[in-house]
Amino acid sequence: MNPAFVAASLGALAFAGPVRAGEIDATAACAVARDAAVEVTGDLHVFLGVEDEVRPGFRSGSGFFVTADAVLTAHHVVARLDAAKVCGASGCRDVAQVIAWPESDLALLILADGTPGSPLKIGVGVGPGQPVIAAGFPGDVGYVCGPGNVVGETTVRDRPYWLFDGTVAAAGSSGGPVVSLGKRAVAIGAVSGATVVGDVRWNRATTLDAYDPSGPRHALATWRKEQPWTDVRSVNAKLPPGKAHWEDLKVPALADLEIVGPADGLCYGFYEAPTGLDLADSKPIAWTCDGQALRYTTSREQAVRIGLWTDVAAGFTGTVEFRRR
Repeated sequence: MNPAFVAASLGALAFAGPVRAGEIDATAACAVARDAAVEVTGDLHVFLGVEDEVRPGFRSGSGFFVTADAVLTAHHVVARLDAAKVCGASGCRDVAQVIAWPESDLALLILADGTPGSPLKIGVGVGPGQPVIAAGFPGDVGYVCGPGNVVGETTVRDRPYWLFDGTVAAAGSSGGPVVSLGKRAVAIGAVSGATVVGDVRWNRATTLDAYDPSGPRHALATWRKEQPWTDVRSVNAKLPPGKAHWEDLKVPALADLEIVGPADGLCYGFYEAPTGLDLADSKPIAWTCDGQALRYTTSREQAVRIGLWTDVAAGFTGTVEFRRR
């Protein structure tokens, strides 16, 4: 799969004068990052000689929500994990699938059902000499966020990186977001203290200049379509003409919904949550009266109201099936 994340080489190491971290008010950026950042844990496989040792509940690294149900992190954070899960401001969720791009040291974690996360928006255009904040879960001290500066650019094994200083660079912060003061994720924490220039060790971050937001969304949508329907409801509807029957759902982004009904006598559709129980107050998303299966994929987390109605003089009595995944 084309990862759509790989940036062009940024060439030789180049430095610019840093802005003093003490001059930066990073409070707002740290607050936004806190809502999106997660700690990644799981059962770590460690190879010792001929045997494989498993360390359960290992704190492996950090990540951040890029959709309500998907987390972006560094691939090396999850490369040797089983039973991975993420924990953040919205609670803990199991990882249902890992989509990895090892060549870019990036991985997308698709999460099982749970409380939707608060995704970070992606930004570009930050470079050497500009202030950022770095966030993550280093060690076992919980969430840490602090200001720093992009001090240079480098390429290691054909991967472009930023070099930055900051307070969060420690084991466990890999995969966490590096955020501009415009509150956008611009890089992912990669390796702490890995690059030495003179007597100073700089931290590396994977740039997101070539990040394509449609990549995770497409991967998540593809994954959902491969899953079985997890919420199937059969509703016995008895409707007089001109009256509607409503079913309310709160669904995550990129959820698939389907209505299957009879061919004659019934219309059905998906609606934005209306202000009242009258069809006239409802905003239609998609509807049909021809008996075909009606499908809708949400673009964001939203409340969806499913409506059934009939204009047949005799009304309608029958069974309709709703599905969600």
